[in-house]
Amino acid sequence: MAKSYDEKHVMALFKAHGIPAPVFEHRLYKPGMRQPSRFDLAWLDKKVYLEVQGGIWKPKQGHSTGKGIRQDWLKYNHATIQGWRPLFCEPDELLTQPVVDYIKAALMVEEAGFEPAKR
Repeated sequence: MAKSYDEKHVMALFKAHGIPAPVFEHRLYKPGMRQPSRFDLAWLDKKVYLEVQGGIWKPKQGHSTGKGIRQDWLKYNHATIQGWRPLFCEPDELLTQPVVDYIKAALMVEEAGFEPAKR
């Protein structure tokens, strides 16, 4: 799938805001699935991922079809079961302050004393 953002711009913005470098296109292996899913950006040590939802406004493409939505739900459910915390944005929001703030907050949850629930 074509990326709707430039990794170099993303990395420069994150560096300027003190956000550690993410892994781009991190693979998530799901039990019972033949192929792994991918997170657009992931911070492995914090189990935080960011999905840049690029085709949500295009009718009958990618994330906007019933099949695409269902596949996304399966990925998000498996990620949650594995302890991952999700963030979402659209491509034009990726380099904005609110998204930067969400990422920083999600990465700092444990340092602030708010640990994810353990089961």
